[in-house]
Amino acid sequence: MKEPVRLCDDELTIRCYRASDYPQVKRIWEAAGWGDRGSTSEAAIAYKLHNAAGPFLVAEVNGDVVGTAIVTWDGRWGWVSAVAVSPAHQRRGIARRLMAEAERALAELGAYQASLLVNRNDAAAMALYESLGYESFDFVVYLRKKLRPEEVDPCGH
Repeated sequence: MKEPVRLCDDELTIRCYRASDYPQVKRIWEAAGWGDRGSTSEAAIAYKLHNAAGPFLVAEVNGDVVGTAIVTWDGRWGWVSAVAVSPAHQRRGIARRLMAEAERALAELGAYQASLLVNRNDAAAMALYESLGYESFDFVVYLRKKLRPEEVDPCGH
């Protein structure tokens, strides 16, 4: 990871997630409207950290976790997910820094491209990613099939 940078009077550090970060991460994700999902549980995060290549990045300002980005590489596809910044710290370049670090991590792992899924109605996210050079493809359709009636964490808890 790069050295900390200054954001006005604050110091921003991008580092890897620690289990003790979960309460702050959960608050950021709740503020983003993600609520309780199996994929955002502590168990799901622990599973990801143990089984998937790529870091779970957090942005820290003056010791407080204020942003997240999960990087996943399966040897073929590079993905960035769970990019979120605390409302009190938005519009300060933190998401851009997280994305830059996520892209660097994917390139280091061997990925030739980074992919992400975005809600088309999230204008702020779409504007951010497009300003970073991401292209949207209207011919791609997201499909899913629930294997269980409710989302559950991948550890089976």
